[in-house]
Amino acid sequence: MDGKEAVRRMVTAMDMKSDFYRIGQSKIFLHGSVLAQLEEDRDTKLGGLIILFQAQCRARLAHRLYQRRVDQSNAIRVLQRNGVAWLKLRNWQWWRLYTKVKPLLQVTNQEAVLKAKEEELRTATKRLQKRDTDVRLLEKHVQDLTALGSELYEQLKTESDARIRTEENNQTLQSRVNQLTEAYSDSIEKHAVDAASIDAQRKELKKLYHERVQYVSSSAPKPILSIQHQIQNAEHANNQLKEILKAANERYEKLVQSYANEKMLSANVSFKFGIQHEVIKRLRQRPVVLAFSRDETIDSLNKTITMNRMEIERLHELDKLRTAKFNSIAGTASYVQTLEQYLEMAQSQHEELMKRVRSGDEERDKLMRELQCLKAAEIDVCCQKEGVNEALLKIWTKMKNDESRFAMMEMELEQSRLGCNIEIASKLYYERCVRELEVTVTNMGAAVTKAEAEVAKLVVELNDAKSQLVSANVRSDKLLEEIKKKLGRDIGNMKKQKKFDITINEERNRLQEVMHERDQHAQDSRDRETKNLSLQNQISELQAQLEDTERTRRALQIELDDVLSSKDDFGKNFHDLERQIREYENERSEIRLQMEELEDNLQASEDRCLRMEVNANALKADHERALAAKDQDVEDRKRQLQKMVRDLETELEEEKRQRAAAEKNRKRAESSSVELERQLEIANRLKDDYNKQLKKVQLTVKDTQQALEDLRQSKDETNGALREAERRIRALDAENQRLNELNEELYAQKRKLEQERDELEALKTRGSSLTGDEKARLESRIAELEDELEEEQTQVEQIQDRFRRCQTQLESLTSELSAERTLSQKLEMDKQSVDRINRELRSKIEELETTSQTRSRALITSLESKINSLEESLALETTECNNAHRTNRRLEKKLAERNAVVDDLQRQVDNFKDEIDKLNTRYRTLRREFDERGEENTQHRTKVRSLQRQIDEHEALNENLSRDNASLTRELNSLRNRRATSYRTSNMIGYVSGSGEHLEGDDRESVNTEGSHAS
Repeated sequence: MDGKEAVRRMVTAMDMKSDFYRIGQSKIFLHGSVLAQLEEDRDTKLGGLIILFQAQCRARLAHRLYQRRVDQSNAIRVLQRNGVAWLKLRNWQWWRLYTKVKPLLQVTNQEAVLKAKEEELRTATKRLQKRDTDVRLLEKHVQDLTALGSELYEQLKTESDARIRTEENNQTLQSRVNQLTEAYSDSIEKHAVDAASIDAQRKELKKLYHERVQYVSSSAPKPILSIQHQIQNAEHANNQLKEILKAANERYEKLVQSYANEKMLSANVSFKFGIQHEVIKRLRQRPVVLAFSRDETIDSLNKTITMNRMEIERLHELDKLRTAKFNSIAGTASYVQTLEQYLEMAQSQHEELMKRVRSGDEERDKLMRELQCLKAAEIDVCCQKEGVNEALLKIWTKMKNDESRFAMMEMELEQSRLGCNIEIASKLYYERCVRELEVTVTNMGAAVTKAEAEVAKLVVELNDAKSQLVSANVRSDKLLEEIKKKLGRDIGNMKKQKKFDITINEERNRLQEVMHERDQHAQDSRDRETKNLSLQNQISELQAQLEDTERTRRALQIELDDVLSSKDDFGKNFHDLERQIREYENERSEIRLQMEELEDNLQASEDRCLRMEVNANALKADHERALAAKDQDVEDRKRQLQKMVRDLETELEEEKRQRAAAEKNRKRAESSSVELERQLEIANRLKDDYNKQLKKVQLTVKDTQQALEDLRQSKDETNGALREAERRIRALDAENQRLNELNEELYAQKRKLEQERDELEALKTRGSSLTGDEKARLESRIAELEDELEEEQTQVEQIQDRFRRCQTQLESLTSELSAERTLSQKLEMDKQSVDRINRELRSKIEELETTSQTRSRALITSLESKINSLEESLALETTECNNAHRTNRRLEKKLAERNAVVDDLQRQVDNFKDEIDKLNTRYRTLRREFDERGEENTQHRTKVRSLQRQIDEHEALNENLSRDNASLTRELNSLRNRRATSYRTSNMIGYVSGSGEHLEGDDRESVNTEGSHAS
């Protein structure tokens, strides 16, 4: 809603006449009397609101005073009730006993609270110790995890480098594919240019043909029979041409399908390269994600140090990430294999295309042979120039057939790029026609002279057509040679790619062989160990056999000595014995050789055993060091526990001493309690006497309390009267202020009325001086001026609207102008860039024309350098893979060692827990004994304290009784006066009962008065 509309609505709501105001553009113009009336209305409304607000404030204050009076009266009644109850309970014995026992209960409760707090402290210390141990273990785990994270980060770096290299290889492959696609598109463009040139030649031939037909039709005779015969021959030739065209169309469709398949393959290869690029991007992003996840795991471990389970889960997650990483590596390898398969498919398709090209070359050779035959036929035609008239008629019919044939050739050239084949087929048709002309030459001897010139012209045209055909064939040969060269280059590149793939496969096979050899070496080492053990067993067996042979040798030597000693001088058995000795020596030498071999083997096995023993000793030393450290820790803990036991023993001794002292104190307390019981009996007798006296004193106290209550009531009444007087004074002050404000307002109204009176008098004097016509003229002039003012205001508004519209249009035009300028600048830049590109392309074309020979060499060198770089990258990848495998094995070994360490620590922890449980059981038994003795001590202490309290109470009672006795002796003198005051106290009791009713009546009257003031 507009401000002007709001002003109109307010004026209509106030029922203001239209003569008293005028609404302008941004203001309202009012008459002076109207302003005064509006101010009066505002003052009256504000005065009414202020009066209502004051009345509500007074009512609120009166309500608060009433509520306060009610609360005070209720409080007085409650105090009176409580005082009466206290006076009733004061002399009750059970109440006195409760007041005596209550502090004792508090003391016992304090001891129980102290015990509970001690237990809480113990549990808290245990928890703190457990948390300290957990924190230490977790810190160790965090350190281990950070080390693992750093190692994994290094592995990720190596993997990222490997991925970057694979990306570079993929980029090279992509560039190679792009080069192949560009070469293929260039060949297609060249074929299209050749087809366009052939179309132009065909059109020229067609023009010449039509001219020749017109010339022949105007000059040659038209025998009907020969024409019919020639038409039949032409139809036959046309059918043959249709068959040839069908075959050519089929070949063209096959070529189109092969081209479409090649396009699909190139699209698939590009799509797969795009997928590979995305995979490489993800692999690049994966190290960052893994580093971020590692940071998150470290932060979470620092936050949740007290949770061992979360650490184990995170370790499992890290293992999963590691396995996922290796799976991703395997996935990349499989993806490379799929790419290799696709490359093999492309190679096979390339070979198929080469086969098709070869078949096309064979067909081209056939067509060239047919062209040679046509040339020979044309030579025969030149030799045989007879029968030209019939030949001309046949040629005319043949030309008609040729028109249809050329139409078919147009369709064929539009659909295919093999126009040369169709022209060769037409040459075959010419050959057949020439053969037919040879038959008819014998009948055309008379018309030779007339048709020689025409034949010469036709020969010239045929020579031109032949030259054009030869040029077309030369161009086609050049195109085919270029295609062959490109295909040869592609084949060379594919061969190199195959060689590279073969080298990759060989390297992979080598990798697999190396892995297999590593496994075989491990198996061989195990087999050798088993062989060493078996050889040691064999050596021991051979040693036993050697010992047996030595024994047998010694026995035989003894026998030989016996035989020699038993022989005669002739030495009959000497040769036999020598032979046996030689045999024994040979056997001995063989056994020695075997012994030496076995000793060598034994020496090698002993060396291995020594190495194993050294390693075992080192491991034993490490194990003994660890055990020593663990034993030292255990001894330290034992010392700590022994210290704790000693401290507990000292505490027990101190408690025993305290117990003995408590028993002594108990005996003393028992003796003192007997004396106190005697004193209690005496005190009870005195207490009965004092109770009687107390009852009398209580009666007097009641009388004094009633008198005090009367005084308080009178004081409250006077205070209420003072408050009412203050409230009335405040109300009078407020009324006085309001009357002063009304007086000032009346003075202001009086002044305004005087001003209006003066203005009216001035108007009357002016009105008396002016005539009626002048008044009417002035009023009409005022009305016209007001109308003109409103019109000018409307015009100003319209002009402002137009100005705003112009501004908006100007802004839009400026924006459009800037956009058009930017567009023109862009177009100029594009034009300049296109010109620059054209210049660059021209320069490139010139460079390509000049460097067409050197390009092949540069390509070969670049491909060789790429092959070398790829071989180097493959070697680096193999080394990186080997390093990754080594690091994985190291990590697995470290994990196994750490798991073993963790198991040992767990066993030690279990042993420590068993020892701690034993110590805890012992500590609990000692604690039970200590608690039992403590309970006995507490019981004795409570007894002693109770006796001490009873003694203190008896002493306090004695003092109270002595005071009461003194006070009673003082008051005995005033008993006579009390008799006189007893009558007065009875009257005061009646007055108190009446004063309560009087107070309630006063409250009601005060409420009524406050309500009247509020109204």
